[in-house]
Amino acid sequence: MIGAMVTHGRLGQYKFVALNVVQLAFAVFIAVGHQPTTRPRSRHRYRRET
Repeated sequence: MIGAMVTHGRLGQYKFVALNVVQLAFAVFIAVGHQPTTRPRSRHRYRRET
């Protein structure tokens, strides 16, 4: 994607550079949103011992 931005910039197609920046920002937003914020709890947290 960065290569596409560089290529479009060299060709003077700044509209496509802006589009790639928006797509990159959206991809980063999605990737960060899928990161877990806390560790998952154990399934057997309140299990009785016999």
